[in-house]
Amino acid sequence: MSTVAIITSLIDMKLLSRRVYRIIGLMIKKSNDAVVVLGAGISSDGQLPLQSKARVDLAIKLAEPYGIPLIFSGCWSLLLSYVPVRSEAEAMIEYARTKVQRTYPLYMEEASLDTIGNAYFSARHYLECESWKHIAVVTSDFQLERATFVWKKVLGPGYSVSIMAAPSGLNQQELHQKAVVEKKLLDSRRSLPRP
Repeated sequence: MSTVAIITSLIDMKLLSRRVYRIIGLMIKKSNDAVVVLGAGISSDGQLPLQSKARVDLAIKLAEPYGIPLIFSGCWSLLLSYVPVRSEAEAMIEYARTKVQRTYPLYMEEASLDTIGNAYFSARHYLECESWKHIAVVTSDFQLERATFVWKKVLGPGYSVSIMAAPSGLNQQELHQKAVVEKKLLDSRRSLPRP
């Protein structure tokens, strides 16, 4: 787990003081043009799972004090056997609007069906148009390594990408099961050519 991921997890668990939190927030403000929040699933009736809400909550904590734009990324997983009534991005932005305390830019990217698509379509629809080169990406703790690999591979060397981890709330057995799946997914992605 990266240092940034550990720090953000500690913030979320309220194990760091407000002063340290403000210092970390200043580091994020100085180094990021936007924060991208990856979807973590959606039910058929358009409800977000707790992992998605944890990602949105962390992104708001990091971005809101400094007015950093948030991009909510995800249509829904291409592996779903149903078509949800709305996209992950739409559900996340609705949830975020109930949490934010001030007005700042909130964007939706609704074309992606996986992590590769999150990176590709966020870049094409927003990052390139706004010339945003320093990006923080919020995902879950179990997905850090794969998200880091995919985002850096898709965006390339012209971007600075920091991956932030929201706690998934999974127990040790569930985390182990996720680790096995994530390793397989990462191994399959390592052979991807540069777009």
